[in-house]
Amino acid sequence: MSTLDMVELEAAPLDDRELLHRFAKQRDEAAFQQVVARHGPLVWGVCRRILRQEQDVEDVFQATFLVLAQKAEHGLWQCSVAGWLYKVAFRMALRVRGQQVQRRETELQAEVMVHDDAWEDIAQQEAEQTLHEEILQLPASYRDPLILCCLEGLPKLQAAQQLGCSEEAIKGRLQRGRQVLLKKLGLRGVTLGLALSAVQSSLHAAECVPPALFKQTAHAGTLFAAGQLHHAALRPSSLTLAQGEIHMTSGLMLLKSFCLKMGLATGVWCGMLVLVGGTVQMQSLAADPALVSAPDLNLTVLTDLKPVAQADPVLVAQTDPNVPNQPATPAPATEANILAALEKPVRFEFIETPLKEVLQFLQDEQQIPIVAAPDVDAMQSVTSNLNGISFRSALRLMLPPDLTYVLKDEVLLITTKKAAMAEMTAKVYSVEKISGADAEEKDLTALADLISSVVAAESWKPNGGQGTIVPFRNSTLIISQSRPTHEEIALFLKELEKSTTKSPR
Repeated sequence: MSTLDMVELEAAPLDDRELLHRFAKQRDEAAFQQVVARHGPLVWGVCRRILRQEQDVEDVFQATFLVLAQKAEHGLWQCSVAGWLYKVAFRMALRVRGQQVQRRETELQAEVMVHDDAWEDIAQQEAEQTLHEEILQLPASYRDPLILCCLEGLPKLQAAQQLGCSEEAIKGRLQRGRQVLLKKLGLRGVTLGLALSAVQSSLHAAECVPPALFKQTAHAGTLFAAGQLHHAALRPSSLTLAQGEIHMTSGLMLLKSFCLKMGLATGVWCGMLVLVGGTVQMQSLAADPALVSAPDLNLTVLTDLKPVAQADPVLVAQTDPNVPNQPATPAPATEANILAALEKPVRFEFIETPLKEVLQFLQDEQQIPIVAAPDVDAMQSVTSNLNGISFRSALRLMLPPDLTYVLKDEVLLITTKKAAMAEMTAKVYSVEKISGADAEEKDLTALADLISSVVAAESWKPNGGQGTIVPFRNSTLIISQSRPTHEEIALFLKELEKSTTKSPR
């Protein structure tokens, strides 16, 4: 019997936020029991793949839900707490594993020989931990669908209901999330086969939550939230873990609040305490997107193990050179970088995806800054499936009809066509390769007439627009036009230059 079979769910099941609200206000144990039943397999799978000792797995499993029970009334939760539980279970499991390092080292030293199958198991463990770390680093819009569909095994429709979006939106987020995840795994030397094997192992492990532990944990959460700490349902080791997690995150909350009051960079760099062999260090932190009003901060006791993954990389940037596996800092954007990216072929599919998510995905893929203007509705839906065309063409086809892009202040700005056409800028164009170094004024005038008649003809002053083009000495044109028109002019001159090179006069 699966864990979900132990709880009789309602015909129209409540989402996690509603269940936690009911639990917090009414101490409804049945509501908390449904949350444990819904996400217990996920938490068990994470603990099982990181911790090999059954006792440790059970301790962290219960401790994770004890923390949830304690925090139930302290925040505005999202519809699904799967991502939050995943993060808490992962970092507590790592902390417990770190405390067992010396014991495991002693056991390994006692081994005379490590067999091939043992090496394979070690490689599998490394792949699984890498998978968990990289999933945690994904933006919530990608992370939560991957957790629900790939680790919890939910159908897309059910995941969409939990996350409050359409099934088509979930499909698009899953596809893009997998693309980003596989790219990150590849950079860390984990192959697709190992990653998929790790997922399957986690799913298999998640099917085996002991029924007695499930019932005990659901009851223990109610007792813990009510302050009854000496009941037999509360495992002493789980209670210690949960209290330690709550104590540390509460301390970090106070630190963040203090830093915010001191005006430190909107709190993103307010600091994170990391215990490393008794030494307190400062590191970046980010708010937990699942708990909106009471962010839960990452804290890990680090030994010689890999550090726990940070929160969303969009919010956190690691710069400590002593921290391994930190994401590379993007190179400073330049106009040349952005222009080069516009020429690269792209492949993507968006299905009813908010424009904000689309731009974030494209920014991550192209490694250039992409920003929406303040007057652009960032939540409007985008549906597009394009493959093998340039990023420039893809943007034109993908963006809603009233939007366009311009290159401004070394960012790719998504703005309205009206705003883009209203802003005039002057640029100097050298046309020596087209007109020749000794071009006469009449030659430049003829070229200017050609440009104004071919490129956005209605935008020039003689035709009622605002654009101007003035021939200048030394084979130069000075053109005042909107940014989109400047881009068309540059492309047109590039094609003319190619034609002149092939057929010299």
